[in-house]
Amino acid sequence: MKTGVRGFSGQAMVLLKSNSMRWQRSCFVGEAKAAALLMVVLLSGAVFPVATSSTGSLGINYGMVANNLPPPTEVARLFRSMAITKTRIYSANSYVLEVFGNTGISFIVGIGNEDVASLTDPTSAFNWFKQNILPYLSSTHITGIAVGNEIFSGNDTELMSQVLLAMQSLQSALVSLGMEGKIIISTPHSLAILSNSYPPSAGAFQPSLASYMTTLLQFLSQTGAPFMVNTYPYFAYKNNPASVSLDYVLFRSTVGVTDPNSRLQ
Repeated sequence: MKTGVRGFSGQAMVLLKSNSMRWQRSCFVGEAKAAALLMVVLLSGAVFPVATSSTGSLGINYGMVANNLPPPTEVARLFRSMAITKTRIYSANSYVLEVFGNTGISFIVGIGNEDVASLTDPTSAFNWFKQNILPYLSSTHITGIAVGNEIFSGNDTELMSQVLLAMQSLQSALVSLGMEGKIIISTPHSLAILSNSYPPSAGAFQPSLASYMTTLLQFLSQTGAPFMVNTYPYFAYKNNPASVSLDYVLFRSTVGVTDPNSRLQ
């Protein structure tokens, strides 16, 4: 029987502060020098504790592309029984958002890649918010919008050029609705956007993506939104279990890895 958790790839979505781009766990964005703060990890296929700067946090990706799915009412009870406080859905599902009202579980709501182009229009973005987000805010804690998924890992340059426009339109809608600063707008990436990730001090974007990333990071910095990354720690462990510890993969406490250039751990 399949379950409603999207994938069993050990995917984790990492949210990083946009004004400090050196990642934990050997992920690096740009050439910023400040250490990044690991804020939230949303896991597929399992739930693990995640350390932030002060408190622990639990999250899970809630996918609905499968058969024999439990109804959202049961999923909500399961999440609460496991002390899960954060979740990400891949589209604005009205029934899920309604059912999870008053549960104390916060949501990042996804927008499919196929819908990004239409949201470059400010009027369409405003109407999307009015239809898919506003009706549920009184009871459901919606903290973010994920615009597309791993778009910059593909080859569709037209879609790449539309991502920031859609994010800007959605941000304008937030401002118009008086919700600026209450909901963040970002887009999740895969690590394929990096030409080099180790050591972190030598990290860099793919040269072909540099112009996209520059303007995207400027937007995130201006709005205070995080840089979202889908990581797949299971594959690192699977490919090299002798060097990659299981504790590292499961985000448990480890001795860490020291960057040979910066000496940061």
